[in-house]
Amino acid sequence: MRLVIARCSVDYIGRLRAHLPLATRLLLVKADGSVLVHSDGGSYKPLNWMSPPATLRIIEPAPEDAELGVMQTWNVQHAKSDDRLVISIHELMHESSHDLGVDPGLVKDGVEADLQRLLAEQITLLGDGYSLIRREYMTAIGPVDILARDGHGRTVAIELKRRGDIDGVEQLTRYLELLNRDPLMAPVKGVYAAQQIKPQARVLAQDRGIDCLTLDYDAMRGVDDVDSRCAGSTTSIRASSDVTPGRGTVVPVQRHIESADDRNRWGGGVCPGTTGAGQDHCRRRRPRLRERPDYVRRSCWGIPACV
Repeated sequence: MRLVIARCSVDYIGRLRAHLPLATRLLLVKADGSVLVHSDGGSYKPLNWMSPPATLRIIEPAPEDAELGVMQTWNVQHAKSDDRLVISIHELMHESSHDLGVDPGLVKDGVEADLQRLLAEQITLLGDGYSLIRREYMTAIGPVDILARDGHGRTVAIELKRRGDIDGVEQLTRYLELLNRDPLMAPVKGVYAAQQIKPQARVLAQDRGIDCLTLDYDAMRGVDDVDSRCAGSTTSIRASSDVTPGRGTVVPVQRHIESADDRNRWGGGVCPGTTGAGQDHCRRRRPRLRERPDYVRRSCWGIPACV
């Protein structure tokens, strides 16, 4: 990799035209042929660049450019198009080259495969009596992330996402429709599990009779002690189930610990079952049903005072 700090102006010529006026910038020339122009801001994103495959030629400036103080012109031509990056260098401040070798690549942590492995190992997070049938259960339209059996012997199809949106609910719906055609499996229940589930996805899942489970990745891999968290913060401990009033549908909800701001905004009395010092520790309050978010309204009753 070649690093150059220089006062330069930059012009991109191709499907569109772009111009960077004269300023001090960092120029990166990588071994794959790419050239990137960086400033001292803008985080990781370059101001302009040429993607590989490309060829860099350093030429003498035209006479009119030399009169303006240009000492060197970089012409970066893309190999598969007419796109061209022209860098006019007025002053070289630093130049160095470094051999970085072969990079092993980025190893990601917390991807869907990690969530799938951990949930398969801790299948009882779904509830008592759950057992694993298999991971990546193949169907004609794709693999179901986890196939399990609940305490009553019913088959459960689980779709896992890092961030759960409506597309994931639609995907699980297609799996359930197909699996329920098999008389040896039907009825098959669906569980949509993710680290974060968008409100629209949760509403759609509930409407289709699909349970939602919010996963705490750090707690699942044993690097976060849930019981030692501060009581004054909103915390997703583990998904639990509650019955939606008037519908009789079992809907998993988050256990909730409120902050002082929540109490001031929503008001109300102390959560039942909490007395004395436990009131200050738990900080859950009696809900005003019309003002509170739905998941708080349903989760504040009928569970132990201190999670």
